[in-house]
Amino acid sequence: MGGIITQITITNYVDRVSAGRGFLPAEQIRSIHLDNILVDAGANRLGQSSDKIAELGLRLEAEIDIQITTGIPRARVLK
Repeated sequence: MGGIITQITITNYVDRVSAGRGFLPAEQIRSIHLDNILVDAGANRLGQSSDKIAELGLRLEAEIDIQITTGIPRARVLK
């Protein structure tokens, strides 16, 4: 498995759609910019700290089992 270091911007999708429909001013779209992010080429989920999740205004959608090198913990899926 390979990985790369990059920068990413994560945007609240609901905010973006609401702004696109004229319900929310564009400057109120919640997003965060992260530097020096390690991306694993085999990953299909993004882990994030609770303060960043709160900053984006995301809500819990479900809990799932995930497999990592140390075992199979539960993870929260946010929307």
